[in-house]
This record gives sequence, C-alpha cells and structure tokens, in this order.
Amino acid sequence: MVKTTPVILWTTVLGALCTQTIVWGSLVRPAIAYPSNRDVIIQNQPSPWLIAFDPPQRGVPGRREGGGTRGTQCADYASLISLIPVSTMGLTAHEKPQLFFYLPVVSGDTPIELLVTKLPDSESPETEEIVIYSTQFQLDMENPGIVGIDLGALDGFPGLEVNQYYHWYLTILCDPVNQSVNQIVDGWIKRIDLDSDQIQKLEGLNGSDRLEFYKEKTLWYDMVAAFSELLSDHQRDIQIQQAWLELLRSENLEQVGSNRVRLYEQPFVPGREEFRN
Repeated sequence: MVKTTPVILWTTVLGALCTQTIVWGSLVRPAIAYPSNRDVIIQNQPSPWLIAFDPPQRGVPGRREGGGTRGTQCADYASLISLIPVSTMGLTAHEKPQLFFYLPVVSGDTPIELLVTKLPDSESPETEEIVIYSTQFQLDMENPGIVGIDLGALDGFPGLEVNQYYHWYLTILCDPVNQSVNQIVDGWIKRIDLDSDQIQKLEGLNGSDRLEFYKEKTLWYDMVAAFSELLSDHQRDIQIQQAWLELLRSENLEQVGSNRVRLYEQPFVPGREEFRN
C-alpha cells in the first residue's frame, strides 16, 4: 500500500509547490436549466448501467464524501461529494477529462484546492505517489449543484498517460488553522487507449449512442460528462433522466451522505469566478 495520505501530501508537498489561480468560469459547463427530476420513477430492478471497476493493485482507497465537522466553520461544506464509483476507481479515454462534484453553496473567499498525483513505476510499497499538478481557485456559488472541473482548461495540466494510475484530491480549505477539518474527497482515474477504429467510431456517434460506447468500455468519467451534455440538451427527456438515475444508483450515488443528497435531482451549475491577486 502506498503510504501517501492527504495529510502527508498537504504538509510535505504543497509547501514546495507554487499554486496558481484559475478562472472557474472556463472550467465548468454552462448551467443546466432543467426542472427537478422528482417525476423520475425509481424502479426496483437491476440497473443496466451497473459497472465494475478494478481498483489499482496497490495504493490507498479514495473518499467519495466529505467528513463530519459539526461545530466547526467547515460544517457547511460537509455535503461535498465526488461523483465516482464505489471502488473510487474510474476509467477515461481522454488525456484531459472532466471531474464532477456535488458542491454546497461555497463562499467566494473560501479557496478550493485540486491536487493530482500518480503511482510511480516502482513496485516497492515504500514508494510514495508523485505529485504532477496542484492548483487553487475560488468559487462563489449561489445554489448547490454538480460542477465539472475540466482538466483540459487548467493552465499547465500535463495530461494523463495511457495505462497509468492517477490519484486526485479536491479539498475545500475552509479552516486555515485546523486543517484536519477541511473537507476533502479523493479518487482514482486511469486512462485507457482507444485504437484508430474505435476513435473514428466514437467521433461519429451522437449523444445516446456515445453513452452506449462509454458503457461498453466502462468509461465512467466520460459517461458522466456525456450525461451532463445530454441533460443540458434534452432538459425534459424522462428517459435520459431515468438513465442518469440508474447510473447513479448502480454505484450507490442515488442518495449520498449524512444529508442524503439526492444527486439525480441536482442540476449541473456554474460558479461565479473570483480572481485572486
């Protein structure tokens, strides 16, 4: 098991890194103004979207939900949720995919940090993860919702190599003094290679057919991104909403956290960008 933990990463690595400010508006898809999905029928049957991912052979498991911080200034952010599978391991075919999170209302003066590491080639259990990217940004949200961080829009992000395991950490830095109560989620991502025929086929597919392709290849991150587009383009399509619900249910994301957040009812929303000097 890799020894690296969020606390170790924060204390030993980030102090040596120069963080950068990014414009949130360039990272998040436009708001999806579709109505609440309360009319979607929750069916008690096996989900056709059931996906199984193998976690990395070594490394630590991820964390899909923020922790309890009752009585602290971070309590308002405890409902932070990452949209990742139960295994916390997901696949992508993209060099710079999108990561999706449910965020509560975030104050514009509260920094958010994204850290990305990768597993080294060495098989030694003593070898720590290698930090490849770190950045901080601020986000001002008027309403809670699902936001997508587009890694392709991050200045200087090096991209994901094929067949390499990566570990990302997203932290709401709500308490600069007691960092142990800061809200953090983390997960794993691996990029797979598509051959030329598969790439050509994918380029010719429309929204729903593209979903089928991603399902067949078990490309979790790409499928969530595709759903964000479909829900934007077909705001009242019950079948798409039902498929989205089934995907979330397949990985126990239908209702999440101590607040039982119903992710299938949450819109994809942008944040108002804040600049830092």
